[in-house]
Amino acid sequence: MTRSNYHPKSKPRGASIAQDNRTSRDRGLRGAGLFGAKAMKLLGLSDIHGNVEAVRKLRERARNEFDAVVVAGDIGGKAATEIMGILATFACPVMYVFGNWDRQLPYDSDFGPVCHHLHLRSVACGGWAFAGFSGLPTSWGMNPIATALLQEVKGKHVAASPDNADYLSDLQKASEEAGRLNRRKLAAVVKGSPAGPSRTIVVTHDRLFRIESDLPEVPIHLFGHRHGFKMTTYKGTKFVNVSALDDFVTVRPSNKAGCGLDDLRNVNAGSYTIIEIDGDRVDARPIRFEPQLDGWAVVPDQKLSGVPWLREGELPK
Repeated sequence: MTRSNYHPKSKPRGASIAQDNRTSRDRGLRGAGLFGAKAMKLLGLSDIHGNVEAVRKLRERARNEFDAVVVAGDIGGKAATEIMGILATFACPVMYVFGNWDRQLPYDSDFGPVCHHLHLRSVACGGWAFAGFSGLPTSWGMNPIATALLQEVKGKHVAASPDNADYLSDLQKASEEAGRLNRRKLAAVVKGSPAGPSRTIVVTHDRLFRIESDLPEVPIHLFGHRHGFKMTTYKGTKFVNVSALDDFVTVRPSNKAGCGLDDLRNVNAGSYTIIEIDGDRVDARPIRFEPQLDGWAVVPDQKLSGVPWLREGELPK
């Protein structure tokens, strides 16, 4: 299957693919590539936070060599259309979910034909499928399940003050129930995935825990939110934290002993992740922006928001 041969599934159909459980357990992955799924190369990113310049920088560095781009949330509100437009220039589909930074984005937002919102649906690609849900307890945004539950609570406590204990307790319970219902529906989507559960990659903004209880055959779970790349394996599932593209360091002139705020600059030092799947092997490696700091030194243990960004080629005064 070529990279352009993919299609979204708004109503997933059931698919069953046999798997050799003994072999998949021995190799640490749940039979993900054993029965004909092609090798995949993914570009994973998350926690963009509206940083369009970081996305432009990523696009300048990365070639058209991926089977899919996967965005694990926190695209960035008003900048989302521009960001997704840049990512859509890769010669492959763009799979995405929303995070807490995307709370004002409608779930039916249209970012173009190659961009696929994975919220409670599966999208087939190269013998694999991607599925997920958007939102998280920190901020469900416009998640339909959470919206209905939270509106019900607000209707029940219409006369309550915002700090009313019963009201806050019911909001918390509604948020937790939203999490359970979204997971339950995601499990049904994965079960009916066109590629089968053992070849379905789950994408959410935050990590899902105890995944073996309701998504037992899922081989790979991609997420962000918890800034900092990490890959672990637990009960046959690879968990990959692909964040964060939007990360910065504050720098100062290296030849100045005493510096004021006007001397400081911020430099993007975020990262993205390249994930390669071949048979039972999953390799994920973070690629960090390595800014050129001629004449500048990183301020240790300090990140100052609001400081001007360092322009390309800019030298200290």
